Amino acid sequence: MVLNTYKQLKTEFERKVKELQDKCLHKQTKWCEEWWAIAHSTGNEVKICVICNKILDKLPLSDNSRKIQSAKCDCDCHIYYIDKKDCKCKKGCESEAD
Repeated sequence: MVLNTYKQLKTEFERKVKELQDKCLHKQTKWCEEWWAIAHSTGNEVKICVICNKILDKLPLSDNSRKIQSAKCDCDCHIYYIDKKDCKCKKGCESEAD
């Protein structure tokens, strides 16, 4: 039995992740705050694919053009983003990702 070194495993993993990201259609996405370390925000919000974890877009957190802080989603379950993609309820306001 041949044991792989850490470097070999890491290289193989990175190759497979890149292959997944290249083939992925990025149909399930979410926005989240970006952190460079625990409790250290970059000041950005990133849109990532839930399937392959690829960063698809990045906006400054101060750019509230995407958010409506005082509005509720159609089912009144929680504050939503303009595109309503963060609503996971089953009351009709759930929509497809980009």
